[in-house]
Amino acid sequence: MKALLVVASLWLSAVPAYARDDSASIEAIWLRQVVNFVYRPDTTVYTCSSLRQKVAGMLSYVGARTAGSHNRVKCDDYAGIVNLQIPLESPVAATAENIHTMTDHDTEDLLVARVRGEKLVAANDVVRFPAVWTTLSLRDSGMQLSAADCELVHQLRRQILPKLSVQVVKEPARCSPVLSRGGPPAMKMRALLVSG
Repeated sequence: MKALLVVASLWLSAVPAYARDDSASIEAIWLRQVVNFVYRPDTTVYTCSSLRQKVAGMLSYVGARTAGSHNRVKCDDYAGIVNLQIPLESPVAATAENIHTMTDHDTEDLLVARVRGEKLVAANDVVRFPAVWTTLSLRDSGMQLSAADCELVHQLRRQILPKLSVQVVKEPARCSPVLSRGGPPAMKMRALLVSG
C-alpha cells in the first residue's frame, strides 16, 4: 500500500448550473479540515493527475476550496490503493458549535502560531458570509464524468461527503459501468454553497 500526500488544487473546467433551493440564505463560516480519502479500485484505475482532477472537481462542485500549500505532491500512476490527505475549507452553518470548533485551540496550535508569528482566530474574528442550500446533480456538473467514475463517486460519497455540508438526496443502488450505460453517475445532493 502506497501512501501519498496530495494537496488538491480545487478547480473545474466548466461552470456548473446550480438549482437554488427555496430556502433563504443562512449565515455560514469556512470550516478548515484535513480529510482522508482511500481509493480502492475494483474496476477503474486512474493516473495520479486524473484522480486529483476528479476528486478536486467533485469537492469544488459541492462548495469546498483548497486550504494549504501546494507542495509535496507525490504519486505513483496506477497504484493499487491510493491514500490522499486533502486540506480544505467548506461552508458550514455559523452555529455556536461550529464557531467553537474553529476557535478551540490546543497547546500545539498555540505553539505553532507563536513560532510562525501568527494570531489565532477568536470567535469574533471568524469570517461569516451568506450561504444557501442548493440542489446539485452530477449529471449536470460539467465535470465530464462517465460510468467508469461510478466507483470513485461512491467512495467519495462514503468517505468525504459526510464530513461536508452535503446531503445525498438520490443515488443509484448499484455502481456498475454496464448498468449506467455510459452516462455519469446519477447522484443528486443538497450542498451548502456560498450565496451570490
